[in-house]
Amino acid sequence: MLTLKKFIGLRTLKTAFGAGLGIFLAHLLNLDYGVNTAIVVILSLQNTKRKSLNLAGVRILSSVIALLLAKLVFTLFGFGPISFSIYLLLFIPVVVRLKLNEGLVPSSVLVSHLLASNSVSLGSLGNEFAQMVIGASIALVLNLYIPGIESHLINDLAAIKRVKYSILESMREGLTGGQESTDRFQLLDEMSQRISLANERVLNETGENFNRGLDYHLKYLKMESDQLESLRFMGRSINYLSKHSELSYMASDITEKALLQLQSIRMDKEKIHEIKVTLEALAQPTQQSSLEDFQARATAFQYLEDLIRLLDIRTKFVDSLSFSDRKLFREMHSKIREMENVALD
Repeated sequence: MLTLKKFIGLRTLKTAFGAGLGIFLAHLLNLDYGVNTAIVVILSLQNTKRKSLNLAGVRILSSVIALLLAKLVFTLFGFGPISFSIYLLLFIPVVVRLKLNEGLVPSSVLVSHLLASNSVSLGSLGNEFAQMVIGASIALVLNLYIPGIESHLINDLAAIKRVKYSILESMREGLTGGQESTDRFQLLDEMSQRISLANERVLNETGENFNRGLDYHLKYLKMESDQLESLRFMGRSINYLSKHSELSYMASDITEKALLQLQSIRMDKEKIHEIKVTLEALAQPTQQSSLEDFQARATAFQYLEDLIRLLDIRTKFVDSLSFSDRKLFREMHSKIREMENVALD
């Protein structure tokens, strides 16, 4: 089974099973055009439970609107190509206005069956509606009760975050001579490996654009990858800075503040501004400085610049998210925090 999943993917297995089950139930209920139930299943399966639940509601509601409009239009104008065009002229603006776009194609397929059968009787309407309900329900049940990729991704992201926080804590301690650099290098390599594995998991599941429901997770992992690059640059400055107590303790304190910001769902802009003010102060020339002091200040400046870039990557990522993705971002962080709290208990 594990070998099969490696080459096919759990979502593909769920799709194949759900489509076959949809056709079986449609035939069991003697529905006309029962094969269409399988199409609804394929279109309705998503990679996350939240998206499957939302999509099931959208498609069922849009099908109700479509069938009612079809009955009105076909009763008034008869069954023909012009009538179907009139139906689309009415239906498309309605679904767009109500933000039910995902229901446009499958609902219109149902209406095309009414056109082909030249009937808008209650039996015909019920036949088409039943296909939508069966298909959407199968997809929803499969995602609710058969584990999908979402839970695995949450675990992946939680592990990546724990390693990232450990790296920053290691750097904070290293700046004051508290931890060997080899530990940080191992943690950096571990973070890189975890990001690669998570990316591979997502790409294996999505296949060749089979579903775009995991685009957010790919962007999230890109953010983590960019932050890893900043962490690598920061790590090169630790050993040198640790020899200059005043600058090292200052950098250690700011690293702790940055870590607290990254651990929160909403970062405090004032706290980030304070870090940038410190960076600007380091950039100011000083009088009677030795070459060694100049090099130390330059190293501290570079370290803090990379640290600020780490925070900016997170800020820009959140700012680029759509409303629905921001909601998912908050939900994921809440789940990760819950997992961390359970682990501590």
